[in-house]
Amino acid sequence: MSKRVYAATWVLVVGIMLEVWPGATVFAANVAVPITAKTAQELAVFPESSISASVMSLNDSKLSAEVRAVVESIPVMVGDQVDKGAVLVKLDSTDYRLGMDRIEAALRAADARIELAQYQLERARILSKQNIGTEESVKQRDSELKTLQAERQIQQALLQSAIRDFRKCVVVAPFAGIVRERLSSVGELASPGTPLIHIVDIENIELVAKIQPHDLDVVDNRQKFQFTTQGHSVPVQLRRIVPLLDPVERSREARFAFTAERALVGSAGTMVWRELAPHLPADLLVRRGGKLGVFVLKGSKAQFEVIAGAQEGRPVPSTVKPDARVIVDGRFVLQHGDTVTLK
Repeated sequence: MSKRVYAATWVLVVGIMLEVWPGATVFAANVAVPITAKTAQELAVFPESSISASVMSLNDSKLSAEVRAVVESIPVMVGDQVDKGAVLVKLDSTDYRLGMDRIEAALRAADARIELAQYQLERARILSKQNIGTEESVKQRDSELKTLQAERQIQQALLQSAIRDFRKCVVVAPFAGIVRERLSSVGELASPGTPLIHIVDIENIELVAKIQPHDLDVVDNRQKFQFTTQGHSVPVQLRRIVPLLDPVERSREARFAFTAERALVGSAGTMVWRELAPHLPADLLVRRGGKLGVFVLKGSKAQFEVIAGAQEGRPVPSTVKPDARVIVDGRFVLQHGDTVTLK
């Protein structure tokens, strides 16, 4: 019998013994087990992870009336894309225009009274210097002038308020967006707080995902994230993991910004990323002494290295040096310290 056949037969016998009697001791330390090995760098994998995610707008606004007036016109339709400042709803502004006219007339009357009061004050001062008028008369005229000036300031404030109410009769888009709903109709009486139109911001959007606790440690700003929806992928970048825990799902919300092409608001899909740390494939793990690890070639010996936190069936972060040679074939029959030979 050749040495190669003998060694292969011995490996088969050892494998059967270890399978039937895991605690058995094999008295053949001088027989080298044939193995193959690769460096940890060659075996390294970078597992992909994925979670559900959806696109949401930072501004999803239902614009309401700020004044009481009848809806005069709604010049936009559902689905229209509008620019910032575009007219969305017009309310009947007749009453507010008339109110402005009344206040402006009152201001003109106040100006006339102030002009007269200024003249009377000047005249009283001249007469007082000539000892014809009294000091009391001067003070009375001065008081009348100041009263008229204060009344004019009140009218000026009322005019500014009326102008604001007049301008509120035209509802404009606060941002560029899409008209989602018309919440009122022409001819309806709107009061302050009455919803008029629903508009969604299409410029300021983010991708929102729920991160489970076991994924938090591997999510990093340096990673490249891809959002896939309807067979199309776009790159995104982690902006922030919200420092709040969902009391029901026990997850944390992550916010991602689009770096180039954007997805449609409301899109649902999968956010995928690759872990940065090199991992060893799950099928390399073996259990010895109740612990999971890998066999590393040290000279002509097999050394079992425990990998903390390893789980069966899952790739594990590599804790061995990149140039360390990890045993691939023959690992199932090995014990720590066994003599091995490369095939």
